[in-house]
Amino acid sequence: MPALPWSTGKTVDPDHECMIMASRLPLAGFRHLPAFIRATMKIRKQLSTADGLIGYSLDAHPMSKTFWTLSAWESREALEAFSRATAARDCSRSSGRRR
Repeated sequence: MPALPWSTGKTVDPDHECMIMASRLPLAGFRHLPAFIRATMKIRKQLSTADGLIGYSLDAHPMSKTFWTLSAWESREALEAFSRATAARDCSRSSGRRR
């Protein structure tokens, strides 16, 4: 899976404060990679219609089983609404790690 460059959701005023989320997603093993990729594709689809999304990217290091995400949101509420979405929760489950 290649890295996904920064994708812009919507344009906001440059003086607008936004909420930034960064995450490191380590996989417990290579066997979790197919499920993680499927979950990532679901999340990308959700991101395409997410309210309040400014932009996002994914840095993929599949050989080291580590993935990094970065997203920018118009508000904390927009980020929290998205994080409650089913596919976002599925992604953490597909890593093979328990929370």
